[in-house]
Amino acid sequence: MKNRLFMKQKKYYTQYLTFYILHFTFYISLVGCTDVLDVAPDGNLTMEDVYKDPVKVEGLLASIYSGLPQKGFSFSEFTPLFPAITDDGWEANGEHSGLATYPVYHSTNTAENHSVANAHNGWNKNYWADFYTSIRLCNQFLQNADKMTFANTEAKNRMIAEAHVLRAYYYTDLIKLFGAVPIIDEILPLDFDFSVIVRDPVYDVAKFIADDCDIAIATAELPWRITNGAVLQPNGSPMSPAGDACRVTKALAYTLKATAMLFAASPLHDGSGAHWEEAYQFSKQAVNALRYPNNSSGYELFGICTQPNIFGTGGAAAFHEMMCKVADYSPAPRDRETIYQTVSANWVGSLLWHVNYVGTQLPGNAYVGTTPTQELVDAFETTDGQPVLDLENPYNDERHLSPNYNPANTLYDRENPYKNRDPRLHATMLVNGDIIDYPGAKNPVVSIDIYVGDSLQGVENGLFAISTDPKDRGRTKTGYLFRKIITPGMSASAGLGNPHTPTYKHYRFAELLLDLAETANEAGHTADALAALNEVRARVGMPPVTETGKDRLRLRIHNERRVEFAFEENRYYDLRRWSKPNGDLGKYQKYLTAMWITKHDDGSFSYERKNIWDAERGGWTNRDLLLPIPLSEVSRMEPLTGVKWQNPGW
Repeated sequence: MKNRLFMKQKKYYTQYLTFYILHFTFYISLVGCTDVLDVAPDGNLTMEDVYKDPVKVEGLLASIYSGLPQKGFSFSEFTPLFPAITDDGWEANGEHSGLATYPVYHSTNTAENHSVANAHNGWNKNYWADFYTSIRLCNQFLQNADKMTFANTEAKNRMIAEAHVLRAYYYTDLIKLFGAVPIIDEILPLDFDFSVIVRDPVYDVAKFIADDCDIAIATAELPWRITNGAVLQPNGSPMSPAGDACRVTKALAYTLKATAMLFAASPLHDGSGAHWEEAYQFSKQAVNALRYPNNSSGYELFGICTQPNIFGTGGAAAFHEMMCKVADYSPAPRDRETIYQTVSANWVGSLLWHVNYVGTQLPGNAYVGTTPTQELVDAFETTDGQPVLDLENPYNDERHLSPNYNPANTLYDRENPYKNRDPRLHATMLVNGDIIDYPGAKNPVVSIDIYVGDSLQGVENGLFAISTDPKDRGRTKTGYLFRKIITPGMSASAGLGNPHTPTYKHYRFAELLLDLAETANEAGHTADALAALNEVRARVGMPPVTETGKDRLRLRIHNERRVEFAFEENRYYDLRRWSKPNGDLGKYQKYLTAMWITKHDDGSFSYERKNIWDAERGGWTNRDLLLPIPLSEVSRMEPLTGVKWQNPGW
């Protein structure tokens, strides 16, 4: 048995379990599932009865699924929290003291009360305690697997494999957020000697995750993809044959295995570089195993737009469609890129059910929410494949007001900065001058006029003019508006229901490809790195990268991840794992900028970079590389073990 950690237990109610099952499950979890207690407190049901019934066992598994983290815009006030606290985004409502962004921006978080570690994302979540609660449920489920005596072997084997994948998922998110964490693989007896507990290195946790994933991958009954995604009703069986949406797969197991080792090999967790080759092998194995058509149920980039009347025919049309649309459930799906998604209509929960869009200037919008920064805009290359700025030193000053332009780029026009750019720029955000169709507006064809008018020349402000008022949550503070998951022609109100079902894609094939590109480059497999990187770029018509030097190629891969995964939470984790343990994020997000656009009476525009705040924004110091472990946990474990448990700086 691995090292173990004493966890404070809590009841976990779901709409799919009857109270008596939950009550008994919780009670049993406190005493270690011994044979002494074989009757539920109400005397009506024994655990043997539970494990004989596949529907009740599905209910137990549903309680594990219910702990999956909510993503996207499900945080307080519909803020995409993780992008909002990186250099990619700025929350327009950031001065709302009730938002999780406020303590980050103002550096007022503490280990006892941390707005991210205890983020409100659809429900009050304590990542450490809640993930370990779910892990405990996984352990209980797996520890009692031999008691499942119902005749449907296929269903039983699949559910056991799912529990292994779910445990891997929770551990993967734990190392992303906290770094080294204790490995617990079974229910602990109450008389366990907790003084022997240690925080296992990220590499050891990654190997444990890989073991869980390998068990699931070897299970024939676990499918490669979900082909039956019917929406379940609240009073229905939690995972009945009527619908499997949001259930885990072999593909997710391969992905988690590769992701965990990528983190283990990264500088924050391993300064020696000793694990890059192993991470490369894991990523390569995952890409090869998943790739379609070698695997008839496999995965590939979504490269052909199927709705050009909505998304157009440009280079990023397929990319934009894929990000806006729920991946279909079919043996031969339209979208083969999405590996794991959660959608608002599924039983897992309301994971992304509101999208802030263009602000209060149009009906159906609460406010603009988190908008892209100028730093993110700078990351998008020109169509010739040249970076706009020098990737190694993009700015000549700490405040990012003096860009260090790439001398090799001859296509970028400072007087027309949004022309000739990587097409993902316009699929990710709205820039000044874009035209959208907006049902419900007085004029449904709307020009996104973010400029301010030259008052000396009598020019009025644009409808969506940038604002410096910190309490004005209806206007952008950055000079840009979010677009990435908005189906063109949809108003915000239409986005809450059909035909646009909000979705969040936890993992997609493009991420595996860029994981492979990064690990291959670090391990010295340059050809594989370039092939994987350029496969992602080719989807949107961007020229291939040809540079072969490890350091230079690393910069290109890092930048590609930023552009491809903008506003998908990856940037938050990437910036941290790329840092050294004694480093910080000051270079990236201490000061952030907006583009201040002024329109003159002759119709021309001038562009000026300005800091969104004159003061530095918080969340960039060394302590911010990892979240703090809850003080209640630290105060229990440090006296018992005699070693420091808290992450640095907290």
